[in-house]
Amino acid sequence: MNRLFFFILIFPLLLSAQDRTVDSLKLAFKNAKHDTVKCEILEYLIDLEQENDPWLTYNIELLKIAEKNIAKTSGNERNLFLRCKADALYNIAFLDDLNGNTKEALNKNLRALKIYETLGRKKDMAPTINNIGAIYSRAGNFDKALEYYEKAVKLSEEAGDKKAIGYFLNNIGGLYDNHGYVAKALEYYYRSLKSNEQCKDSISIATVLTNIGMVYKNQGDVPKALENFRKALLIQESINDKKGRALSLNNIGLVYSLNNDFEKALQFNLQALKLREQIKDVRGIAGSLGNIGAIYKHKGDLKKSLDYLNRSRELIEKANDKRGISLSLNGIANVLVDMNRTVEALSLAKQSYSIANNLKYPDLISKSALTLKRIYEKQHQYQQAFEMFEVYNQMRDSINNTETKTASIKKQFQYHYEKKALEDSVRNTEEQKVKNAMLHAQEAQLKQEKTQRIALYGGLVLVVAFLGFVFNRFRATQKQKMIIEQQKVMVDQAFAHLEEKNKEVLDSIHYAKRIQTALLPSEKYIERKLNELN
Repeated sequence: MNRLFFFILIFPLLLSAQDRTVDSLKLAFKNAKHDTVKCEILEYLIDLEQENDPWLTYNIELLKIAEKNIAKTSGNERNLFLRCKADALYNIAFLDDLNGNTKEALNKNLRALKIYETLGRKKDMAPTINNIGAIYSRAGNFDKALEYYEKAVKLSEEAGDKKAIGYFLNNIGGLYDNHGYVAKALEYYYRSLKSNEQCKDSISIATVLTNIGMVYKNQGDVPKALENFRKALLIQESINDKKGRALSLNNIGLVYSLNNDFEKALQFNLQALKLREQIKDVRGIAGSLGNIGAIYKHKGDLKKSLDYLNRSRELIEKANDKRGISLSLNGIANVLVDMNRTVEALSLAKQSYSIANNLKYPDLISKSALTLKRIYEKQHQYQQAFEMFEVYNQMRDSINNTETKTASIKKQFQYHYEKKALEDSVRNTEEQKVKNAMLHAQEAQLKQEKTQRIALYGGLVLVVAFLGFVFNRFRATQKQKMIIEQQKVMVDQAFAHLEEKNKEVLDSIHYAKRIQTALLPSEKYIERKLNELN
């Protein structure tokens, strides 16, 4: 069964609440007949699970099913089980690393990487390679760490995974930062920030802001450090990133410690510790315990300070975090110096200094050298104290010199300039689009007006032509009317003349009749005369 078909089957379940979805998936897993379906269900459960314990259980079961089926399957089905095995190894390695099982984490990541290479899955190879680089980084192996980080960036570029590119660039920045190459670190931090902002990757943006804030803190620029830490915290709170929030709270606490506001520093560190305990972040818990121990030292409560620092050391040593071990040993040594236990303090400070030198971390070397100086002064070994003081100054200057400050300012301005240039470019593009739209609208309006003018002119021509026709008809009609009137006058004149002639004739007739009447006797006269004769 392929992933898409399976997803269609369970899609109605995914629309329910998460706990109901998990229960439905568990039931589906129990009733599944084929191991490919079981693997698909387990991968969905792994994606949904938030707690470490059940998440690990699902991954172990996924690994078990995948390994059982690889040897007896072939083709696409075998590739599916290989991928599931690599995914499980990758996930379990993450928890191993989180719990300080560095060797196991490295071994599982290398096994997963080999499978991803066989399957040609570049997008999965990149984060695995990055995790291997992170393990080497914590072990102080700069060259190996850089090699794997750069491979991860290259593969992500080939796969077109821009989100991963920003994440890996930040890791390279952190590697350079730890080794004192601050200018180089800032270059990668700002490249990462730019990439993350383009991808709108909130978690990574907050992480980079945190790292930039740490650079400012180490240079003593407290306002800038606090500004970046608070920006990061706002983002982490908006997306409910508990691990990120804990880190930002921890860093804000460090800034207040620098300002000798130890009450606020303690408040922020206790909040960070609570969050880290909730998510079982072992390395984070150790860091918070160490910070709280340092705060109690500044407050003068040495016993409480030593208790927190020893608890921190125990967790860090289990995690095999070399950097953390160096910091922890140095912190404990400083408290022991204040308690006049210089012999114990010297032993721990020397161990811290040795680890720092092996890691080649300037900030760690600087801190442990300053502690050794204090111890040697207490023991009246002034030559050794002077030598350690020189080392301290040398390391401090390599981190916090004018060139580094200039580089940080330059990178900051470059970042803001490029960001503004990009915004201006986008704004200009939008303005050009508006101008083009307006131009097209004007052209359309002009075209419409031209059409209207042509239509108007055509109409006027037709009206003029019609008026000309009407005028011509009017003139013809008037001319005909005049002819008719002239003819009528002539007829009337002829009729009057005829009437006059008729009258003359009638008058002649009447006159002749009167003459005749006058000459002839009347009938009555003739009749009377005849009667008389008879």
